[in-house]
Amino acid sequence: MIIENEYLFLEVKTKGAEMTHLIVKNPEREFLFQPTETSWNRQAPHLFPIVGKLINNEYIYKQKTYPMGQHGFLRDQELTLVEKSETHLRFIFVSNQETRKIYPFDFKFWVEYQLLKKGLKITYTIENFGDESMFFSVGSHPGFLLNLNIESTITLIPKKKRKIYQYFNEKGLISDAQPLENTSFVVNQSSPLNDTFIYDNVEKIVLENDEIVIEMNCNQMDYLALWSALDVKTEKLSNMICIEPWLGMPDCTFSNQQLNEKKAITELKPQKTISVGYKLFPSNANEKDN
Repeated sequence: MIIENEYLFLEVKTKGAEMTHLIVKNPEREFLFQPTETSWNRQAPHLFPIVGKLINNEYIYKQKTYPMGQHGFLRDQELTLVEKSETHLRFIFVSNQETRKIYPFDFKFWVEYQLLKKGLKITYTIENFGDESMFFSVGSHPGFLLNLNIESTITLIPKKKRKIYQYFNEKGLISDAQPLENTSFVVNQSSPLNDTFIYDNVEKIVLENDEIVIEMNCNQMDYLALWSALDVKTEKLSNMICIEPWLGMPDCTFSNQQLNEKKAITELKPQKTISVGYKLFPSNANEKDN
């Protein structure tokens, strides 16, 4: 599925409603990472009903244990296109007999793409049409092409009157947190980005170098993660970075695995709907000077 305007070209596939191309025009530049055989095989998956990892890849709800792989199951599902215009796409996924075996809730999940003048708005809408509260996390995992052989500066802008905390992970689980003293820092090929960096209270992130600028407004999301994939052939970081806005977080090392007690979990009451999202503004670096 393709939508475009004078500034952006976007292509999305029905599997996972995942972006496959995000191209800035004039001059033309691809911003999405393109999968390789020796590195990451995804591009921009949507994460639901969890983000990150669970202890033993499972959780407990009402005294029953359910399996759940990292980042949930939505990214591997076929979604149905329900709306399309020149600058807008909307996909839906509805719970079914198979999903209830691992996630015992009745829900509808929409992913919406809306092109802006020089950006993209992505919105998640979740409806609980069941008879009891449902508990979930949701997030995005877009991977952006990034030349890590040159230095890029990342700046995290905190939400109003809030301080940004960095969360530390131990084998994918949250182990500790502390205030982030330097909210602007450099990333390059020597950065330890193969370990996920997680932050909270981020209003906006700006990544810039001599080639590109990426701005993301993620004030509706509670957490932000940074990660890059290791290329197994070169044993170096791939030329990419994932900037991941999350509503939710991985399990903590001390979690009791109860889904309804999970840190940062969202509760959605029966017959209620919630919408959250973020805005993305990619550009060529020279645009900043024009």
